[in-house]
Amino acid sequence: ILDASLQSSLQNRVQLIEYEIDSTLDRTRMVASSRSRLSEELQHWNAKSDNTVAREAIDRIIHSFQSEFNAVAVFDKTGREVAHSGSFVHAPTLIAPLHLPGRVRVLWDGQLLLYVGTDLRKNGSVIGEVVTETPLPVTYALNTRKSGGEADILTLCAPIGADIWCFPNSAGQHSPTQPERVTNTDMLPITQAIAGKTGVMTSRNAHHRQIITAYTPVGELGLGMTIERNDADLFELVWNELRYLIPLLLLVFGGALLLLHRLLAPLVKRLVQSEAKAAQRADALSGEIAEHRRAQAQLLRFQNVLDNTLDMIFMFEPDSLRFI
Repeated sequence: ILDASLQSSLQNRVQLIEYEIDSTLDRTRMVASSRSRLSEELQHWNAKSDNTVAREAIDRIIHSFQSEFNAVAVFDKTGREVAHSGSFVHAPTLIAPLHLPGRVRVLWDGQLLLYVGTDLRKNGSVIGEVVTETPLPVTYALNTRKSGGEADILTLCAPIGADIWCFPNSAGQHSPTQPERVTNTDMLPITQAIAGKTGVMTSRNAHHRQIITAYTPVGELGLGMTIERNDADLFELVWNELRYLIPLLLLVFGGALLLLHRLLAPLVKRLVQSEAKAAQRADALSGEIAEHRRAQAQLLRFQNVLDNTLDMIFMFEPDSLRFI
């Protein structure tokens, strides 16, 4: 039950992270769409680099996306910055490239950030680049260790060169760390996760405490994630009570069995309830992801209709009929 509960909890967090990253990528690609006004203005800028009108138009366009990103920048085909909005992180503590098209990285600078650089194309040719930087609030919240309740430790790691580095996973930890090696195995759970494997491992940490760790890759992104629970925390109540019950068990075996049952019943009930809640959260999350994908498919169908129509299309404000 414990293994299944840990694995279910870990998969919920992985789905949230993938959803968060996919949403940010979709928003960035919409900004860099070849049919957007941004591409037209950037073509004007490339044709005449001192085109003040084009630069002001580009500046207005990217400022309209400020609410969706922490920072946005546009570069021309020579790599020169044309305009930007917001503030980019200049010296992140950790940079982890993701296995995605374009220049996509996860950064750590006191919080998790997603950096996305994508080419802006027109008629098949690269005319510039759009770069965005966005906080990952859900991922960061999940990476914060709970101060009370179950002592679960969630860790998100990435391969950097020949080493593995992990993002901070507790409220008091501010710097990335390398994974702690366990004492009774040569395999690290996070190494297995980054290698694309999923499972549960029982081992002892550097403090010689037995721990149970579930591990899994984060999709095909090149990241790995683990969730760790100290099994001593789970059974501590039982063992503490048994120290007092053993003498009584020798005298009144039948009565002691009944008392032991009463002690274990709340624990079993808690485990069953935890499993049920995890299943409910998984169902709710799957529904949200399915709804997002349906909305995305509907948006793509609408965009295909607009892209393939032979008619000219204009937009007006409904009340004032002002041309947009």
